[in-house]
Amino acid sequence: MSVGVNETLVRRLFDDVLNTGNVELVDDILAPGYLNHFGGMPPADRDTFKRLLPLYPASFANFHMDIEDLIAEGDRVTVRFTMHGTHEAEFMGVPPTHRQISMGGMAFFRIADGKIVEEYINEDLLGMMQQLTTPPTGPAPTAE
Repeated sequence: MSVGVNETLVRRLFDDVLNTGNVELVDDILAPGYLNHFGGMPPADRDTFKRLLPLYPASFANFHMDIEDLIAEGDRVTVRFTMHGTHEAEFMGVPPTHRQISMGGMAFFRIADGKIVEEYINEDLLGMMQQLTTPPTGPAPTAE
């Protein structure tokens, strides 16, 4: 596959799957043997990806992932992204804060036969959790 085709495939993953939650397109984009390597977690397969896809949108209204940078070469595509949303439902044990959050990350994709076969992803989960759990800043209320 050409670099342009690989780039388009990864953009489809972000635009048509991650940003819309369209599980039905997953099989068109991810290979049957797809593996996702996320931090210290065991690798996730395509079915696990489908099950986890709704988690962020369920917790964050206005959920959207922006591609900040994309570099494609050969069978590899690298993306630097930013996720945005408003925390409106429990996420990882944190009750809704109604705060706007922003989380950066990078993903490295390997593509074969027109589908994504492998992904390594690194997100700033610590930074996002700090946004959700840090007490609000500003002047303390005064007793009148």
